[in-house]
Amino acid sequence: MMRHCYIVFYDICDPKRLRHVFKTMKGYGEHIQYSVFLCRLNKQKLLKMRKTLSGIIDPDEDQIITINIGPEHLLPKLDITHLGLQPGIEIRSAVVI
Repeated sequence: MMRHCYIVFYDICDPKRLRHVFKTMKGYGEHIQYSVFLCRLNKQKLLKMRKTLSGIIDPDEDQIITINIGPEHLLPKLDITHLGLQPGIEIRSAVVI
């Protein structure tokens, strides 16, 4: 199953829920900035992540946004720019044994 890259960012109002979302997201992707993760997920993992997060947040107060930036193999070709410190985006490649 093909994995896509997703930028996930969130705004959580309650500190307890914020910590819970952060810990959950660490299991799904790379922490890029304060409330931003880069996740490489197949459809099944994406649905599982969304279901887990929906059980944590208060939909009347909190917000989680997921942006699909394309198939994982295209990540090195994306035009990602930054100012200041360089983000820690790891470019992965397949290892054949």
